[in-house]
Amino acid sequence: MSYLPGTLPAESGPLSRFLPVFEDGVATRWLQDYVPPGSWLLDPFGIAPRWALEIARAGYRLLVTVNNPLLFFIHQTLANPPSEAEFTAAMAELASTRKGEERLEIHIRNLYRTSCPNCHRPVQAEGYLWRRGENAPFAVLYSCTHCGSAGEHATEEADLVILQSLQATDALHRARALERVTPLDDPHRATVEEALEHYLPRPLYVLSTLTNRLQSLSPRHRQALTALLISIYDLGNNLWSHPAERPRPRQLVTPAQFREHNLWQALEKAPTQWSTHTGPVPCTEWPETPPETGGLCLFRGRVRDLVQQTDLPLFSAAITILPRPNQAFWTLSALWTGWLWGAEAVEPFKVVLERRRYDWAWNTEALRAALRATSRLLRPDTTVFALLTESEPPALTAALLAAQSAGFTLRELALRTPSDPVQITWERAEMRKESSSPDLQQTREALQDFLRQRGEPATYLHLHAAALSSLERQRALNAVLSSAGDTENALKAIHSHIQEALTEACHHWSTHESLESGLWGLKAPLESDSLADRVERYLVQFLQKHPQTTFLEIEDALYPRFSGLQTPSRGLLYAVLTSYAEKEDGLWHLRPEDSASARRRALQEMRKRLETLANRLGYRSKWVDEATLHWLEGEEVQVLLRLQASAQTGWLARASPAPRCILVLPGSRVGLLLYKSQRDPRLADALASWEILKFRHLRLLEEIPLLTRQTFDEQLRLDPPAHSASQMMLF
Repeated sequence: MSYLPGTLPAESGPLSRFLPVFEDGVATRWLQDYVPPGSWLLDPFGIAPRWALEIARAGYRLLVTVNNPLLFFIHQTLANPPSEAEFTAAMAELASTRKGEERLEIHIRNLYRTSCPNCHRPVQAEGYLWRRGENAPFAVLYSCTHCGSAGEHATEEADLVILQSLQATDALHRARALERVTPLDDPHRATVEEALEHYLPRPLYVLSTLTNRLQSLSPRHRQALTALLISIYDLGNNLWSHPAERPRPRQLVTPAQFREHNLWQALEKAPTQWSTHTGPVPCTEWPETPPETGGLCLFRGRVRDLVQQTDLPLFSAAITILPRPNQAFWTLSALWTGWLWGAEAVEPFKVVLERRRYDWAWNTEALRAALRATSRLLRPDTTVFALLTESEPPALTAALLAAQSAGFTLRELALRTPSDPVQITWERAEMRKESSSPDLQQTREALQDFLRQRGEPATYLHLHAAALSSLERQRALNAVLSSAGDTENALKAIHSHIQEALTEACHHWSTHESLESGLWGLKAPLESDSLADRVERYLVQFLQKHPQTTFLEIEDALYPRFSGLQTPSRGLLYAVLTSYAEKEDGLWHLRPEDSASARRRALQEMRKRLETLANRLGYRSKWVDEATLHWLEGEEVQVLLRLQASAQTGWLARASPAPRCILVLPGSRVGLLLYKSQRDPRLADALASWEILKFRHLRLLEEIPLLTRQTFDEQLRLDPPAHSASQMMLF
């Protein structure tokens, strides 16, 4: 399977830190190759509104099951968001309502009033810095509109007076916020109370005050304000570490140091999260259906509830993003749902309040139940395309085990880096195939085959995926589940099986004991070209044939050639491009000096210069082949030189030892060479015995009038290999 590239979204969207991270365009790229527009598709999880809207805009009818009321609202609203004018009007109507004798806007702004430490004039605090467990912030964040001063200053008495007035009435506002979510006799009340503890008195008061104004607005303005409130409900909690260390929280855990935001300022900025910059998308609620030209059809509930419906369409495919356990988001979703729509709206979603922690066994069971229901909605041989975002080895195990036990067969799996989504294609099996026990030798051989093809070490996630793919082909995942007795033991057994195969077949380079750290490679040395070398060679050839090309076009050309688990990282592609090419107006082209003809001339020039240099240093030159030069003293090789225009390193394994080894190459290749050595510990070890002489330095050496072997050594040390920016995104 070729990894499908996309583009990073221009806007993050509402609640983005809790929703899946993926690239735009991936869904439509898959669909255009497999499913004609106008077809019915199924998204059985409904956790990514941006994903659903992309599919609908491409002309497909997508039925999305959405059990989270907040996500249901986000799907609906992003399909036809309020205009900028409507958001502005809603804000104006809200701001003009009264709170006692004041306009509401003035009342709330006064809660964030502080003074500039430079000019001492009143300004709005942009936020406050807190330490966990303390009753007051230790610093105020500000930006003075009068004198331009900005930064943070220590909390002052006037700041504390405002806070103390809010703390005095906090119990009342907290009780009302709790009552909107759970009545007194609700068994989940304690869980909601704990969630409320993650709201300080000031943000809780502001959010309660703003929420209470919803019903006084006109219906269209009410929808706009509801959207804005959803954006700031999250900004109001204390899960915002400062400095940011945990940008995507999964547990309701207060950071040691966190930031309290100015929620009125956040409210004013929130409309940008809801702007799609595209036209509206037809959006209906089942059983009403969108037009054949495409649109969303939202089903309120879980996919297992959808199975009970009649007159469902025939789905040409299922296309989805697999959910990850997130206690923080699910608990907060229940809280926010109650605030917006009352305790009755929380009822169907209250199951999320029953658990405090979610383990991988629970996740596997939940996925299996949903995929079993999905299987009942699809015809045999129907394809499922899924993304697994924030991929971890246990998450991938859970997904593949759940799918096989739900009646799906893995067809393809592609992985770029552990930071990218895994792309998975399943097929709804016509009949369940017989399971077989896992074969350790087969798994071991699968790992070795993968590493031989790669030609370089890989991350643990890549090896884990290769092993799971082998177990899936063996139909062994189901067998492990049956023999283990329960899902938790099955996951442990699968992990143990992979660990045993891995440690027997592979070598681990890591400073930590964890299997998931560092890199894994074959124990025996490889003589085949590395993935990095092959990518470099192919990418340069592509640039020669396509002198003006976009990065996306480069990915489209490379990924089919290096597919599945062999997909090269963007970091590698950028390292090659930075070494060989330039970017102008969004288009990449080879540098003039890196054209094939220019490099041939440069190599001819360097051959002559190396011969001349040998002469000056008292050596005799002997070319072994086009790239290998010996500097001899008598018949003894004193210096081995390798001359090349690329950063290819496959020859290193075959290089004969010599007292001194020098690699001669263009200076623009050095960064790429260093980047490759960081990907491959064996390459780093091999290169450690080689000195580097850049083309430009070789030219400069000719200008030194009295060059001896000693001064040559000194000159070589004056121009060491430099680290380059291409080292970002290592894998």
